[in-house]
Amino acid sequence: MVLASCLGVACKRNAPPATQGTQSSAPLQTVACSRQPIPSDSPAPDVHPDIPDGSDTSNSDKYITREFLRNVELTGEMLHVADADTDASRAVLALSARVDSASWVRHPEDVPVSAARVVAVLNNWICATQDLPPPRRAAGLLTADRLLNRAWAVARLWDSTAAGLRLELDKIGATSYRAPEGDDFYYRDAWLEDAAAVDPNSPAGQAARLLQIRHSCADQGDLAEYDSLIARAEALAATALDPRVQREANFIAADAYRDIVGLAFGASDGEVDSSLYLPRAKAARTRAITHYAAALKADTTSWMAVEALVDYHRLKQGEQPSGLRLFCRGD
Repeated sequence: MVLASCLGVACKRNAPPATQGTQSSAPLQTVACSRQPIPSDSPAPDVHPDIPDGSDTSNSDKYITREFLRNVELTGEMLHVADADTDASRAVLALSARVDSASWVRHPEDVPVSAARVVAVLNNWICATQDLPPPRRAAGLLTADRLLNRAWAVARLWDSTAAGLRLELDKIGATSYRAPEGDDFYYRDAWLEDAAAVDPNSPAGQAARLLQIRHSCADQGDLAEYDSLIARAEALAATALDPRVQREANFIAADAYRDIVGLAFGASDGEVDSSLYLPRAKAARTRAITHYAAALKADTTSWMAVEALVDYHRLKQGEQPSGLRLFCRGD
């Protein structure tokens, strides 16, 4: 089984610095593009993809699976919001289905996905959506971003032999970078940044901002990075149009605050100086409880909620949380 999804913290820490997103609309340049013919993939043999049912669990064991399925769902939602050219939409849907099948078969070579097809479909989609009103353009960009994120691995766009096709993607805004170690190339989440920038308070813009926050962490427990995470999550929770986005933004803000409490009482096992966090521990505990309570009003059963409930009760009882959630170690 091959998954075209990558974990946000790992990706972001290996990537060149990316923008943190903004709450002010930013005009984006249109790209010079023209419709391309879409090459056909070879017919898939009669294979039966081992696609999971997407059901939630009470732990994080299936995190990568859930992330992939969330991207599938988000692609479909944003495609509907963009409401763009019918031919371009059909091509996106067909490619999305092919990518899904290739991602879940035990032998991906059984369902090949042409990198040239990926590039042509996304080129035509960007051409069809770049002149839409900002809320729909943001949805179009997020559609392209999530589809490319899923297709990158199965279409082998990471390989050095795909240099020409990566250059074509670069021309329409999907830049990539070479891994610090090794020869593989990775998508830079450029369309995600554009979706967050073009209309940050639209449904698509807020969904993009949530993904940016979820792909962030506090390197070595840096308080400034925790504060940035908190500020962005709290701003999103306060204005979210989608209850799901609001709930998760509250969970993230709570996790950042609970980490500060944990770090103040030695949760880093000596990696950082606990005394730096002690002055903020009392207020952080209160804020973590507040955000957990807000998120748990609507959700007590998902894997996020089940894990949060433990911390919520520990914090309310004056105990210390176990471990750290948003602490990371940069390269």
